[in-house]
Amino acid sequence: DLCRPDRVQAFASRARGAVVTSRQSPWFAYFSAVYNGHAPLPLPLANISLYFEATSAWHESHPAAPSPFRPCVGKHLPRCGASTCASWEAPLLKPPPTPTEATTATYWGIVPAYPARKGLMATQMYATVSRIMGEGPGRGSAAKPPFRRADLEGVRLDGDSWGREVLSNNTWVEVIRQDLTPDFEEGMTPPECASLPARPTAAQLLACFSRGHPPGCWARPARGSGVWINTGRTEAAAWFPPPPEHLSIAEAILSAASRGVDSLQYQMGDPVVARTERLADLAGHRGTRGPLLVITRPACLARAQGVRACFPRELEVRAGWHNVPCECNESLNLANCAAGGPGTQAARF
Repeated sequence: DLCRPDRVQAFASRARGAVVTSRQSPWFAYFSAVYNGHAPLPLPLANISLYFEATSAWHESHPAAPSPFRPCVGKHLPRCGASTCASWEAPLLKPPPTPTEATTATYWGIVPAYPARKGLMATQMYATVSRIMGEGPGRGSAAKPPFRRADLEGVRLDGDSWGREVLSNNTWVEVIRQDLTPDFEEGMTPPECASLPARPTAAQLLACFSRGHPPGCWARPARGSGVWINTGRTEAAAWFPPPPEHLSIAEAILSAASRGVDSLQYQMGDPVVARTERLADLAGHRGTRGPLLVITRPACLARAQGVRACFPRELEVRAGWHNVPCECNESLNLANCAAGGPGTQAARF
C-alpha cells in the first residue's frame, strides 16, 4: 500500500537492502512485465522509485503479472491472502518500529479534472532532505544526507545542493510522463500562432509562447517505469527559473534547441514545488513533483498537436533494459511500452 505518505515511508524502509534474486519470486513476474521480459537479476528494490498500481489497465496490459500495490483511487481492494502476501514480502526487511527513510511521493495517472480518463496509475517515491523535517544537512552543513544518489531520486525542499545526479551525454534513462491534454499541450504551437512558417525560429516560437503550450517534451526520471529515452547532448541546472518569469522557461528550452542541445535536466524539478508546495508536501499532500528532464529535440517543438502520454514517434524510445524498441499504448494515460508485449528473458548484470 503506497497510498499514504506514512505507508510510502514504511515501504521505502522495508525495501532498503531487499534484493530480488529468483525467477520464482512474484517480484520477478512484476518486473518482467515492466521491462518487457528483460528484468535484471539480481534487482535491488532500493533502486526502484516507481511502482505501478493494480488497476484494471495494468491487469489488461499484463494479465500474467500481478502488481502487489492496490490502486490509490477507486475501489478499495482487499489485502491478499497470507500465503500470497508472504511471497511478496519474502525479500523485504521486517517493518521497523519507526520508518527510517525520509520520503515523499508523486501519484501518477490521477487527473481529478478528467475522472473518466482511465489508464495506468503509479506511485513514485522521492528521497527528501530538509531542515524543516529535522533531518539531513542544512546549508553549509558537512553532514551526509540519509539517501545516496544511487538510490531513490532525491529532491531537496529547502536548498540548492541536493537533487538527482546529473546524467552524462548520451545516457539512457528511465522516465515517466502522463497525458495532461488539453490543459498542457506540450510542444504544440499555440492556435493563435498557426500562421508561423513550417520551421519557425526560436525567436518566433518565443513570441508565441503560451503557458498552456510549453515547448519541449516533459518527463521525470523514474527508475521502475521501463520506458527509456536517451539524453543525447544534454545540459543541467539546479532550478527552473522561478515564477512569474514563465517566459524564461520557454526561452531556456528554445535556446537549448537552437544550440543543438537534445535535453535539459533540472535536478530539483519545478519552481512551484521548490517555492510554494514544499510545506504542503511535507504535510503529506499529493502533488509533489521531482527532478525534471525536458527533451528539446525538433520533434518536441512547433507541433500541430500536443504531446500526450507517449513520446513522439520521431524520438527513439526503448523498452526492456534499454535494449529493445518501445511500442507505446497512448490510451493508458502514462508513458509505457505495453504495446510491445512481454518476453521471458532475464538479464544479468
